[in-house]
Amino acid sequence: MDSTASPHNCADQAELGDTTEQTPAMHILPEDALALVFYEILWSLAPYQRCLSPPVLSPSHVCRLWRRAAVVNKRLWTYIPTCSPELASLFLERSQPIDVAVYLTWEFCSSTYHHHAVYKEIMRHIGRIRLLVNWGWEDPGHTPSDFTDAPALEVLGTHRRNLAQSTLAQLTSYTHLRSLTLSHVEDMIFTKPLVCPSITSVCLYHSTLNSSAFHNFMLSVPCLQDLLLFRSAFDDEGQSQTSVINIPPLLRRVQIVGSNSSILHLLDIFLLPSRTALSAHFIDDMDNEHNDLKDLGPPSPDMPVTIWITHHNGKTRMPAPRMVLMPHEMNGFSRLLASLDENDTLFIISSPSLESLEFFFQDQGMGDFEQRQARAPISLTIYHSSPHFMAGLVHLCLYSLVRIPKHVTELRLEGSLRMRVLRSILTFLATSSGNTNMPALKRLHIRGSEARLHHRSLSHLLAAVKEAWPELEINSAVEHPVSDEDNGDSISGDDEMSENSSLEDFLSETDGDEDVDGHHM
Repeated sequence: MDSTASPHNCADQAELGDTTEQTPAMHILPEDALALVFYEILWSLAPYQRCLSPPVLSPSHVCRLWRRAAVVNKRLWTYIPTCSPELASLFLERSQPIDVAVYLTWEFCSSTYHHHAVYKEIMRHIGRIRLLVNWGWEDPGHTPSDFTDAPALEVLGTHRRNLAQSTLAQLTSYTHLRSLTLSHVEDMIFTKPLVCPSITSVCLYHSTLNSSAFHNFMLSVPCLQDLLLFRSAFDDEGQSQTSVINIPPLLRRVQIVGSNSSILHLLDIFLLPSRTALSAHFIDDMDNEHNDLKDLGPPSPDMPVTIWITHHNGKTRMPAPRMVLMPHEMNGFSRLLASLDENDTLFIISSPSLESLEFFFQDQGMGDFEQRQARAPISLTIYHSSPHFMAGLVHLCLYSLVRIPKHVTELRLEGSLRMRVLRSILTFLATSSGNTNMPALKRLHIRGSEARLHHRSLSHLLAAVKEAWPELEINSAVEHPVSDEDNGDSISGDDEMSENSSLEDFLSETDGDEDVDGHHM
């Protein structure tokens, strides 16, 4: 198959801009197309040869079979490339009449002849577009009414285009829009609520919003199930504002990515239903080394935000003492954790990756979820590359969480935790039993490799925890490490906390090697 007709090469270029710097998109060959190739190969042989060993065919013969199968299989051509109008036209023609998906890179948003030519080709088949990302109507003649004849449109993403209630009203009237991503929005013009029942997922990416307009927007999407706020914040200066934002009652999941202050502000004005799960990812300003023109674009509401955080090298940059927040900054966060007080609560501390630390709270009440009004899970994740920083941070976080749910009965420390971080948590338990904010704690579970669980420093700390909590049930579970490096044996004796050293001395220790847990950064 020639390069001009390759759905793989062109689709990769269309989405990623530069295949040498980006991860290629994964295209799975449909089984019917693969079966067709094998069918052609099989029946190209004489009947008496079909039960013999597999035939040896010339590369040109296999290529002809593959090209024939690829051309007739319409699903291979539904990912429309925008690298040229000719290729867009070819893919749109070969995929007829089924629905297609169009991804536009951010550099495509500039007004050029190439832009207009591709736009014209796409609009000729507007009725077949199901997914459209990074679209906009800034150029003359481009308006939401373009989608009057686009009933198949379900997923729409816009870039640097403000959203007005009239725009949303037109879109939901013309299409079956269910997922909306707004990237770099500077204004939402919503003076009153609308009714847009078809929208079930929304992502706001790098946007600045007015709280009153956002409140009306939330009232306009009563069936919303997934909400992602990625480095988006409220700016009410000189505008009307609201102190409370009612979240749609059917919302299943809220994901917030941003700085400490922005996340805590959002939690302070959000009234989350008890059935809504929260995932908060604390990061400061991201590194700006990546090229926005070749960026992967905004995340969708359905994808893991950790992929985007890692891609942008997001991390918590502030010094650890800043994590001790003032009481008035914790109002919304404390209210959220207090909602877990009705039932027994499971508290899990883990590391989803080498550079992240997650605090996870889950209601463990008995009985049916709906009948007992259980609180949906709450997840807080912090990002940083230094294990020394994370060890001090987790200790200060545990101290500053003065409103940890009173009914935390079980604490789990997962094997993914770095050794330094694990010791910091156990040190907190051993030194804070007299003034703890977890009075109902009954069980402590620790997971890790056999070498880690039997490490001398860990054994000393577990003994100290047992002495401080005589009624605490401590269990350990052996699990195989991801690599042989993270086995606890690689920790030097100089890195251990001696029996006579203070907590401050332990947390302030510095050793030139950050591989204190056996991980090579």
